[in-house]
Amino acid sequence: NSLDGGHVAHLLETGKLEFIRTPERTYHPDDSALILAIENGMAVAFIQDLRRGVNRGLEGKASRGWLPGRAPLGYLNDPIAKVIVPDPLRFALIKRGWELIASKGYTLAQVQRELIAEGLTGRSGKAVGTSLLYALFRRPFYTGKFMFHGVLRDGKHPPMVTQELFDKVQIALGNAPKVKEHHVQHPYAGVFT
Repeated sequence: NSLDGGHVAHLLETGKLEFIRTPERTYHPDDSALILAIENGMAVAFIQDLRRGVNRGLEGKASRGWLPGRAPLGYLNDPIAKVIVPDPLRFALIKRGWELIASKGYTLAQVQRELIAEGLTGRSGKAVGTSLLYALFRRPFYTGKFMFHGVLRDGKHPPMVTQELFDKVQIALGNAPKVKEHHVQHPYAGVFT
């Protein structure tokens, strides 16, 4: 970045660095500082352009209804079609976990033991941890939606569960939206934050 590049150039000019060696050339303190400043500026501009291009691509993919990034457990990224598809090994098992929590009152630890006994593993082949399952059962992705840049979007991937089942699981896990009760009404309450 500009700040770090300027600091390194200053260290070179003051003699605290003997030289700077890059794959293209070597900079010495007696060389022109102008060349170093121009090349640093070009590098910063390149990174900024690259960042804008990547963000534009990610936003475009999200606006078309596809989660940019790695699909969560139970789904796979299809590298050829560039879409998200159900994982043939894990989709049914994870769906069963949703149903166990919602209908039979299983705790998360019980669901974990049950699913591991039925063969559920993470992508690494290791057993799935409780914290991963907790995070998994909180994601709206499984209802056919996904969060991207703080916005809940409709996805084109096949949903694993209905919104009603998702809401039941949130209540069972203690993640139901909490509404604060206001006992005293003040005329200017909430005006300033």
